[in-house]
Order: sequence, then C-alpha cells, then structure tokens
Amino acid sequence: MSTPVITNFWLTLLILVCVHTAVCFAADRVFTLRYTAPPNAAPVETTTPDQKARGEKSFTILMSRIERPVTIIFYTLAGYVGLLAAAAWGVFRWMQSQ
Repeated sequence: MSTPVITNFWLTLLILVCVHTAVCFAADRVFTLRYTAPPNAAPVETTTPDQKARGEKSFTILMSRIERPVTIIFYTLAGYVGLLAAAAWGVFRWMQSQ
C-alpha cells in the first residue's frame, strides 16, 4: 500500500503532465505560423539549369506550410524530459521504500 506522500507525488506529477501538455498545445496554436494556399493558386516553376539544358520543366504547387519556432520544440521536449526524470526519481524512491 502506498503512503500519502507518494500518492500526492503521483497525483501532482499527473497534474503537471496535463498542465504542461495544455501549455504546449496553446503555445503551438499561438506561435506557429500556418499558411494554406488558395484553391486557385498557380504553380511555381522550379526548373533547375540542368533540367532546362535537357529540355525539361519542373513545377511545384504549395498547398500548405507550417513554421514552428524551435523554442517551442525545445520547451516541449525539455518539459517532458523533466517530468520523466521526476517520475524516474519517484519510482526509485518507491523501490527504496519497499
């Protein structure tokens, strides 16, 4: 049977995981730039000089684009690594008490 301190630790860790996840989703929605091309967007020619020499042509149609700041990625990863370290510490302490 677990002690109240360990139970409170796991409950707190679960709440922190939920809060961190919510903050990460909110930050992603606020700081990520999303672009969707209109349905009648014209293709852009992306022909290289080598392709032109061979008589070929290349075109690209940009449908959507997402630009996510690296800081959001690092914040998300660092937060989950920290929470995982706290969970590992909790498991270690629990195993010591057994």
